[in-house]
Amino acid sequence: MSGAAANGRRWISPLGAALCLCLAAPMPAAANVPSGDSSDADDVPANIQPEPTARVLPPVALAVGAPSAEEQRSCIDFNASGPTNQCSFSGVVPAALLASLMQSDRFEALSLNPEQVPYSITLAATTYHGENLGNILSGGLAGASLNLFPIKQEKMVRVGAELRWRGLPLRTLDHELPLVERTHLFQHNDGLQKMHQQLAEALIADIDADGLLTPDFLYAALQASDYERDLTVPDDIIGLPKRSLRLFPDPFLGAGVMYANEDGSSLLHVYVYPIAKADWLDEGALLREQAAVAVTDMRIYAQHIESEFKLLGDLETLDLQASGETFPVVVQRAILARTDGLQLPTALYLFRRGDKFVKIRATNTDQPPLGALTESIRVPDESKFMALLRAGARARSHDAPTHASDAFTID
Repeated sequence: MSGAAANGRRWISPLGAALCLCLAAPMPAAANVPSGDSSDADDVPANIQPEPTARVLPPVALAVGAPSAEEQRSCIDFNASGPTNQCSFSGVVPAALLASLMQSDRFEALSLNPEQVPYSITLAATTYHGENLGNILSGGLAGASLNLFPIKQEKMVRVGAELRWRGLPLRTLDHELPLVERTHLFQHNDGLQKMHQQLAEALIADIDADGLLTPDFLYAALQASDYERDLTVPDDIIGLPKRSLRLFPDPFLGAGVMYANEDGSSLLHVYVYPIAKADWLDEGALLREQAAVAVTDMRIYAQHIESEFKLLGDLETLDLQASGETFPVVVQRAILARTDGLQLPTALYLFRRGDKFVKIRATNTDQPPLGALTESIRVPDESKFMALLRAGARARSHDAPTHASDAFTID
């Protein structure tokens, strides 16, 4: 067998695949991108959240794919290397692997439909069998008597498991698994079941070892913005200390920084996430459109905590001076009415920095110093991930860029 690397791993650069994807699919509209407000976990101060003992993995779908060209050549060469050598493109049954993965209780959900969830694992299996079949049939074992004696067949299944996010390849994991099949009239063949259990354990071990289903790995693999390194925010805002920075599990959602007092009664969040458009002509219209998304998300969040989100007046637009330029900030004031009768004043502030939205949500606090914040908050530059998507969207629409972008300088 050629090209065999037991339990080896191969990195796949997603840039070329991302370019193909963005040329084939439309750029997500800003109005369709959630802004993080529908999550309830970020409204609890980080210093009172218990650390989970075992990380729950996000939903994953299983699918079947074709072996690589290298694997196909290896299979053909193996068949030609001896009269009793057999190689076939089979071995993994997705439903059986799904059942083995479910037994681990590690995944939030598992399915066989990659269209349902962002993460998928595409499996391609090749089974190699080199035992001399003529020897098995010797010694008077013929006809019906074959079913009365256990016959052992040792095989090797080589599995390539490609982890994808929304169709983009992130990592390929290679495994070689032994498969022992016993044929007997009164004995169940459990070789396939054991092989699927071994594969499930190997996949989970790889996921845990390298954090393959974490936002950190996803952002790095896609070459999305590095918020932990490149996002600069104040250590405290209006007396509220910074508690945590959280990456959302989707590069379009970006990161959120929470500020809170000791008992969590006053909260302020700073969200930074990319603008899901290739270009923008009217910045005021862009901000108003995204503010409507933020209000919708807040209504959903309020329902989740059995409260009501009531608007106070219309959306306001302020013109602020920062770094020698004037730019708009939209403001929406509201009340978060809880079922116990408590009314919490809430305000949403939204402005643009580079190719990112900066959204500030303040609950039961004084108004933050917007001018100072627009000066002190520094966001990451346009990522290669977003630059590729925007370049593809422009290529489809034949529109020239309308904002400062280095999308056309990528190698």
